[in-house]
Amino acid sequence: LGKGHEAENQAQTHPFQDVPAWADGYVSYAYDKGLTNGLSDTLFGAETAVPAEMYLTFMLRALGYVDGEERGFTWDKPWAMAAWCQIFPVQLYKTDFLRSDVASVTCAALYATINGTETALYERLISEGAFTREQFDMVFPVDPYAGYRLIDSRISDAIATRNPLGPIRDNTYG
Repeated sequence: LGKGHEAENQAQTHPFQDVPAWADGYVSYAYDKGLTNGLSDTLFGAETAVPAEMYLTFMLRALGYVDGEERGFTWDKPWAMAAWCQIFPVQLYKTDFLRSDVASVTCAALYATINGTETALYERLISEGAFTREQFDMVFPVDPYAGYRLIDSRISDAIATRNPLGPIRDNTYG
């Protein structure tokens, strides 16, 4: 989110006992901003592999979504919300979440709109000085997910002619 320097210099505010000292600022920043809750009240899970569900939840939170049963997704079942927000690329491996999957989700999240706005995450990051438009265009000369978003838009238009329900129970959308 372009807050690396701020996070690096933040004092420890998290309650977790398993965070290495070098990561205290980063974990404290993420904890204070509601991006992570850890595995329990006292364990972050610093030595635990990050499954697809957790990473998708990080990205959804970065886009301004709040998890909870009543809000449409939970950290362990983010699939429908991630697909609806267009950060769940088709080629993503749910069970064997790879580094390439982290890159795909992160890239898709950059193009996703922030909850309650018409602003894409990359646009906000540019406006906050995380990087310049020129830097972004150099890395992403074209939107790698434009075709998928066009299909999603057409499906959404078709659904909109009916009575859309939005988030409903059991991690699904109506």
